[in-house]
Amino acid sequence: MPTANQKRMIQHINATVFKLLRDYHFDEITIQKVCDVAEINRSTFYRYFQDKYELLYTLPDYIATQFQNEDTKLFASTEESFQQFIYFIGENKKVFRHLLTSSSQADVFRNLTHVSRDLMLENVKHHNDPLALKIQQNQHPEIIADFYSSSMIEVFRRWVEQDYNYSVDEIFSTLHDILDMSFRCTDQQ
Repeated sequence: MPTANQKRMIQHINATVFKLLRDYHFDEITIQKVCDVAEINRSTFYRYFQDKYELLYTLPDYIATQFQNEDTKLFASTEESFQQFIYFIGENKKVFRHLLTSSSQADVFRNLTHVSRDLMLENVKHHNDPLALKIQQNQHPEIIADFYSSSMIEVFRRWVEQDYNYSVDEIFSTLHDILDMSFRCTDQQ
């Protein structure tokens, strides 16, 4: 179990890479560049990470903590939390584009989907809106959460890669309508 100081250093290194992703694709970021910007020695980097790809796999968890630091626990509904997540991605679109176009994009996509799923499963415990109820009341909540999170992450990937030329509001509205339609179809059965 990492100590508080070790956790802070891991957080610092992740924050540095997140910052670098605003200007560089992940494949362009070297360990030396991370060390220079983080103002740490290479030996410090290697104390926490075997290589930059191990660091890459920790970024989705770091991103989740950044999103959660936006006071997501205060949201009144899963929908509001979902909307804030879309805005968070919109504000950091360049970071996600640089991350999702790396040579390891399949692993990043899988990790982001897993983190999104975990956030969704945790979030529904605190709400009683249609999405939360659908997940809570299902015999297999993990499957529902996997379905929604992988679908959303794919839409976000295509959006940040500029396959879609839509605003944050248009993305939210469209995904909200899809969710709303799926709830209405379920209610009519």
